Amino acid sequence: MSVELLVLGTGSILPHPRRGPAGYALRVAAGEVFLVDPGPGTIRRLAPCGLALEEIRRIFVTHFHPDHCLDLLAILFARRNPRLSGAGPLEIVGPAGTARLLKAAEGMFGGWVRDPGASVREVGPGEHALQGCLLRVAKTHHTDHALAYRFEFEGGASFAYSGDTPEHPDVAALVRGVGLFLCECSFPEEAAVEGHLTPTQAGRLAQGAGVRRLLLTHFYPECDGVDLLGRVRAEFKGPAWLAAEGDRFAI
Repeated sequence: MSVELLVLGTGSILPHPRRGPAGYALRVAAGEVFLVDPGPGTIRRLAPCGLALEEIRRIFVTHFHPDHCLDLLAILFARRNPRLSGAGPLEIVGPAGTARLLKAAEGMFGGWVRDPGASVREVGPGEHALQGCLLRVAKTHHTDHALAYRFEFEGGASFAYSGDTPEHPDVAALVRGVGLFLCECSFPEEAAVEGHLTPTQAGRLAQGAGVRRLLLTHFYPECDGVDLLGRVRAEFKGPAWLAAEGDRFAI
């Protein structure tokens, strides 16, 4: 199976000229896309990356901070448009509380965010079978509900996404030996914030887990002007990149 990662957002909730909040897409087959962490602006980035709303079959949410999930509501609203009447089913995958979050959104916006073609699947740490791949899940300990995801596709391709995380052994165990690790790198060491990774921590985590390729993302403005890759490469000896919006990576 040929799988491609498309980077839609690499920044934080704070305004930045080159980076929007989290947003990532996995093209797993023709006409089939998994959307991961649809932060604000994700829906706007779909078309420039050649993605259509009709292609989205699953949406994965790591946690309920608005910079990681706010455009889930925008997508549900958009799917009610008559032009998308044949969009097909949509599965929303997230931590315990995802169904309650969507019910609360209905209380605010009414039926405009109720999608009869959407279903919710709440997951926790462990293995979960999906059509075409195995989903492995671990807690990140960023919040009490925050999760990291690992996708293992038929044919051997593997991809993991940290969501928001501190340097934690549960995440290291999840990403061990993964083909491509999309890892948060929020703040440089001199501006470190609890619950997030610095470049040194991200590199150390990836090296200790034997990750094959490392892609860094979720940069706050404090990262501007800092040699993030230099700090990462002091710890991680494999290929590493800073993600930019519009980037594509083969899984």
